Amino acid sequence: MDSLFVLCPQIYQMMSDNAEESDNRHANDL
Repeated sequence: MDSLFVLCPQIYQMMSDNAEESDNRHANDL
């Protein structure tokens, strides 16, 4: 998986953004 992120940094950035959005949603629910 690490090699995939190295080859496709944009995909890694997208996944990171999605993870942050999910965390924010959970925080708002609490």
